[in-house]
Amino acid sequence: MTDEKLDRRVQRTRRSLRDALIALIDEQGFSAITVQDITNRADINRVTFYFHYRDKEDLLYQILNDLYSELDAKTQSATTLEDWNRLDIRYGFQHIHEYADLYRALWSEKGLLSFLGRLMDSVAHLDMQAEQARLPDHAQPKIPIEIIEHYCAGAFIGLSRWWIQNGSTYTAEQMAEMYYQISRHGGAWALGLQEPSS
Repeated sequence: MTDEKLDRRVQRTRRSLRDALIALIDEQGFSAITVQDITNRADINRVTFYFHYRDKEDLLYQILNDLYSELDAKTQSATTLEDWNRLDIRYGFQHIHEYADLYRALWSEKGLLSFLGRLMDSVAHLDMQAEQARLPDHAQPKIPIEIIEHYCAGAFIGLSRWWIQNGSTYTAEQMAEMYYQISRHGGAWALGLQEPSS
């Protein structure tokens, strides 16, 4: 068998396993899925599965890693940090849209990230209510409030997760101040690339 045919066969096998995993997450939830479930759905034997992956977590990790590598390759043409940032954000949302089935399954009630998604939704909802109650009558938001609050909730949860998992080397007050400053002035300011907004 030629290398090209082998490569196509490997890609086809991995695509079948990926599609099987996504469908099963949607149907029964990630924690309930077994390798046997995945191989049955993909119509592939277990030996083939273990030739490619250690377990279902490794399969999911490799799926996401491959997708993010593809995504990263698209931004390589950027020559400045600002260009890279814009491309990274644009391609990131295009990527989520293109692989909506995967992310919908991961973020669903049965998905691996369902708790994280519910937590972000809850934080965003509470913050949106608080913002709306305190927003001056003359204020004209430039972006819909639900988008602003989900953006902030995602940043807060992501930063909190990093902080706790890395030993909380900063105090809660330091983390709050850094989060506030990034939220107020933006990432470019935080990187030292622009003066703070008034």
